[in-house]
This record gives sequence, structure tokens and C-alpha cells, in this order.
Amino acid sequence: MNQKNKVEMETKNRKKSSVGRSIGLYNDVMVGIEDSPARNEPDNIKQKDKNLQSDLYPTRENIFNSNNLRINKEKKYYYVRVKTEDNTYKESPISNFIVVPLYTTVRQGGKQVYMLKIISNNQTKVVEFDGETLAIHTAFKKHCMNNGRFNWYGKQTNLDSLINMILTSPMKELEFIPYMGWNEKEGIWIYPSHAYYRDKVVLADEDGIIAVKGKSFKVDVDKDDEYRIHPHIDTTPSKEDLVTYFKCLKLLYGQYSNLALGYIAGTMNVDAIVKETDYFPFLYLYGKHGQGKSTAVKEYTKMAGINVSLNTPPSLDSLRKGMSRKSSMPFVVDEAENKNDNSKGIDFFKTCSESLKNNVYMRQDFIRGHKDESAIIRFPVKATLMLSGEVLTSVPSIIQRSVLFDASKINFNEEAIRKVKALKEVPYWVGQYLMRTSYRWKHNFLRLYHEILDYFNSRGWSNIHIRIRSHYAMVLASAFAAFAQLNDLLEDEIFFSDPEERKEIYQFVYQEMKETQQLTIEDHPAMDFLRKIGLLAKKGQLQNNSDYKCVKEDGSTYLYLAPSNIYEAYQMSERIPFYPSSNKVVKDLQTYSFFIKKVKHRIGASNPTAWLIQLSDPGNPESIKDGIVHPELPDTMIYFYK
Repeated sequence: MNQKNKVEMETKNRKKSSVGRSIGLYNDVMVGIEDSPARNEPDNIKQKDKNLQSDLYPTRENIFNSNNLRINKEKKYYYVRVKTEDNTYKESPISNFIVVPLYTTVRQGGKQVYMLKIISNNQTKVVEFDGETLAIHTAFKKHCMNNGRFNWYGKQTNLDSLINMILTSPMKELEFIPYMGWNEKEGIWIYPSHAYYRDKVVLADEDGIIAVKGKSFKVDVDKDDEYRIHPHIDTTPSKEDLVTYFKCLKLLYGQYSNLALGYIAGTMNVDAIVKETDYFPFLYLYGKHGQGKSTAVKEYTKMAGINVSLNTPPSLDSLRKGMSRKSSMPFVVDEAENKNDNSKGIDFFKTCSESLKNNVYMRQDFIRGHKDESAIIRFPVKATLMLSGEVLTSVPSIIQRSVLFDASKINFNEEAIRKVKALKEVPYWVGQYLMRTSYRWKHNFLRLYHEILDYFNSRGWSNIHIRIRSHYAMVLASAFAAFAQLNDLLEDEIFFSDPEERKEIYQFVYQEMKETQQLTIEDHPAMDFLRKIGLLAKKGQLQNNSDYKCVKEDGSTYLYLAPSNIYEAYQMSERIPFYPSSNKVVKDLQTYSFFIKKVKHRIGASNPTAWLIQLSDPGNPESIKDGIVHPELPDTMIYFYK
């Protein structure tokens, strides 16, 4: 099937839903309550029969007659009839509008809500009313006027009559969705302007209502200029444009272009992969100002269907709300870096580090709590996280939870930049296509994830921490699966058809994993602690054969540290010690391969136990090979060669 036929088949399924004046409900309202000549000439005999019938079988018309409420459908207002001096009747308007009931829904907390279309000669608007506002005529009047040039000057009895008409109308059930993006329950991608149900595209009507799968939905999120949703694109780009676009990205960003696409594509099936891993990484772009990281962020978030304005880091509360209102979409934090100067703004990592590790990474709800269980507010983590900053954070746990993108490696190829700008609609289309076909390539993504992990192990890369290997396997698998889906559309093996391409990206990924692991190790507070020990030894504040001792055995060099002496010297040297006790230190040190164990070994006259470190292990970090070195004093180490 060629591209044109595929697009035509999809287009057939796209019909803009409408709840306009032509619906049967509107006509029913008009017929049910419109004025007629028969009503102007009351017949006492007939009226007795009608009253009896209305008591037994109340209808909307009977309800309105009993309260003397009428409608002028031409001028669009409600009125009551008043008797004149010459025993005739005239209209006494009580509004400048009429109402068409559309939908009913239940808000959070169980509050019943009614969606009513208010129509006047000058204006039409769909307005939401809760029961309290609808029930009291003064509140009803205020709410109408707050939403337009709609005035109600009827009495409570007139409003009661109108309420009866509303409650007896066959309104549809409307479901409000408090986030945009993937809705796992319904199996749809939904945004304020459109929705994707598998390959079908459904546009919202003029009131923002989306009718899909026999149900009516409305996305209920605040207008947010930082995340403007791009309108649906009908036209499929040519094969040439798709190939040119991804070729230019490769010229600009190298293999990072594939990892970034893989990350964005991975967010589209984040629910599926998290069921197997219990976590999902961050994509973290870092580099000095002017290296192009902001441009890269904006380009790749287009594939998530959004236009992002990069602003200052959010507060913790904004992070909670932002990540709960975007589902299977990236939430972007710009200027995410350690800030030592308070004038520079929020130190994002200092403020949100624990939440990033415990909530965002582990996909666990944020809870803003209260002792009263019913007062606890939950913010489900639905979005994924993209970070951008000039300086890579010094928090090792954040680095280990990230797929890193080094902006210093971006190439400023002017011709590639020009072509990418010219193909500005292509990334949006790619993202929208991958969204509405995500159900097709999800299983391929999961299969590839396990295959890539097995490949890493077969290459002997198990020395890399399993968490880091898992992150890169995820983004590689989603990149391969997404490109395979595009190949299927093009009916040609365009992307990653050459085995050499895969070899290149695997080698690149291996180097990235090693660098990530090294950054994680070197920047950990436990490593800072050991480097501090080296400095204290140089200054003479720690003594050989009293506080520490080095021993050579079987060609290896071992370092024994006296825990209480070492920690006391560290505590006295630090204005604000990171570690509150030696037990906390050893808990972190035990995670490293160079830490052998706690042993019964006396150093000097005290400390019956010692921490044992193997200094000569070739797998050690650079800072403790053959000794513990302080970066400011490269010739300083606890072990001195003779």
C-alpha cells in the first residue's frame, strides 16, 4: 500500500464532531417549550384534562406550562406571559438567551457538573455549571454574566422550571481527562484539539469535545504556553524529506541523534517498559552556553508533538503538577544545574533531587500530604523528564539515572541547520505518526530491549552497572523499533539497514556507558571522602601506622583505614560534613569493588577493626589508583612509593 492510499484511509476516519444547532436535542428543546396560539387561548375544559394528564405523565411541555415559562426561539430568550388591562397576554422576557443541555459529568470529589450551551442573538458559548450554581437564581445569574453577555432576570420559580427541563433532557455523559497525551485506560492519545485512536484521527469540535469509541471526552488542563500542542498534520512527507531530515540530524548531533530519538520514542511506550523495569531514565543534555543544546531540546521535543519554551527550573510543586498533566510526553527542565549563588535562581537539584530519584525515576506518585488520608493530594508521575544545563550536576545518583547528551560534541553544519529549518513540519509529523502507531511497534520495542541487554552481556560489558546498561538498551531498542516502523511505512529498508551502522552505534553506546559509570564513581560523596583523607594525610593530620597503614601482599597493595580516627579527622576538617557518621561512610564504600571488607585489624594502639581497600585493582577510579589522590595536590596520596 503506497503512502497516498494509507493517508486516504486514515482521512476517511477523521470527522470533526459537532454539537451545533442541528442536533436533535436542540430541536427537542425548541419544540417542547415554544409558544403556540393554542396556549394563548386557554380552554378551561381542555385544561382540566391536560392538568390531570400532566399529574400522571409529566412532560417537559407540561412542566413549562405549569410554571408559565415560554421561549421565543426567533429572538432567543425565555419569557413569562403577563396579562394586560384588556385581558390579552404579552411577553415579559426573563433572559436574553436560551439554553441547550449538552453533557453531564462528575468532577473529582463526586461533584455533578452540567455542560450547557448558552445561545443569544450575539453570542454562543458552552458553559460549565455545578449543581450549586445552577440551583440558585442569583448564582446562576452571576455565572452567566461571568461567561459572556448573558443576563438572567427571572425569579427562582422560573429557574426551577428551567432546571427541570435540563434534568429531563437526554444529555450525554462527558469524561474530563486531567492530562494530555497517552490515556492507557482508553487506549487513546488525547490532546485539547485532537485524539489518536490507533490509526484513526479524531478532531475536537468547536467546544473542545472529542467523541471517540462511542464516548465523549474533554482534556481539562490549564493553558500552558510552555507546552503548546502542534495541530495534527494530514500530509505525509516524502521519502526524500524523511531521509534528508534524519541525515541532517546525524550530521549535527552524531549518534546522539539516534539516542535522543530513541528517548522520545521510548516515552511513547513508557508504561509498557516500566512494567518490566520499574524505572525509566532521564535524558540529560549538558554543555556551555552557545553550544546548541537548547536548539537540540526544542528539535527533539517536536517529535513529542509539542512546542517548548525553555524557562527557569520549576519549583517542586510545579514539577509535581507538570509531570502529572502530561502523559508519555517529556517534561523539560532547563537550567538544571547546581547553583552556588542564590541570585541565580532555584538550585533545581538541591530542591528536587530526592523527588527525582524516588518519584520521577521510579514512576511513583507524588504525594502532597496531610495526616487526614482524605486530604492527601496525589500527583501521578505520567511524564518523562528531560534535563538541560550548562554544568553537569555533581549529584552522582542523577547522573546514573540519566542518558547523557554532551552538547560539546554538536557540529555546527550550516547546510544541515538550514535543511532542518526548511523541514520544520517533519519532526511533528514523525512524532504524531509514531504515537498513533505505537500499539504496532510496542512489542518490537520490548523484544529489542531484551535482545540488546543480552548483546551487552555477550560482549563482556557486564562491568557496567546494570542500571546504566538498562537505560541505554531502552533508548536503543526504541530507536530501532521507531525506525523499523518508518521503514514499514516507506516500504523500504532506509534506516539502520546496514550492519555497520549498528556496530557503530553499539561502540558509541559502550563508550557512553563507561563515561557515565566513571562520572558516577568519581563524583560520588564517598569518593570525595577518600580524596579528603588523602589531603589530610599530606597535611599530617592523619599518621601512618596510627590512622592508616599500607601493606603489599602477593603483588597487590592494600590500604587499612582506622574508622574512628579517619572519620574524626574528616569531621573536624569539614564545616558541614556530608556524612553524619562513619557507619554512613562505610555503607557507601561497600558498593565499590575496591572496598574489600571490614576486618579485625589493629592499627597502632587503638581501633581493633579497619576498612580494607585494594589500591592496585586495575578497575579502580583514576583518583585512587596506587593511592588516594587529592585533585588539588596530584603528588598527595596516602601511600607513598619509596
